[in-house]
Amino acid sequence: MARSRHRRSPSIATGVPALAGSAAPEENGRSPMTASRPPRVGPPALAWALGGLTVAVALGGLVLAIADPNTAGPAHASPSGPTVHDTPAGDYVPYAALTAIVFSTFAVVSAVVAARRPRNPVGWLIGAV
Repeated sequence: MARSRHRRSPSIATGVPALAGSAAPEENGRSPMTASRPPRVGPPALAWALGGLTVAVALGGLVLAIADPNTAGPAHASPSGPTVHDTPAGDYVPYAALTAIVFSTFAVVSAVVAARRPRNPVGWLIGAV
């Protein structure tokens, strides 16, 4: 008769034989086989990460607009292309600040709603805007 590859040893908690190498769950409910695995990241963490990334990109755009106020391009563009006499339009920084405020507000509201109610699609849709 062929012998089984798995040796049975009695379980401490139940007295029922268990496979050798398998262990009963520890006090925190995780078995030693999954204890080394990192915990699964849930929807609230994803919502806050996406919101934080959106705020960082919006603030990065504002910093770049402040660092180079000529980003907006020439004030009066020539139909034939840029010329030597073009003057830069200096009114891009307020627009960049308004854009950063609006996108950051949408991101924070979206993160709050999606983190508190992950199954509610409104928070995720606000974040998609």
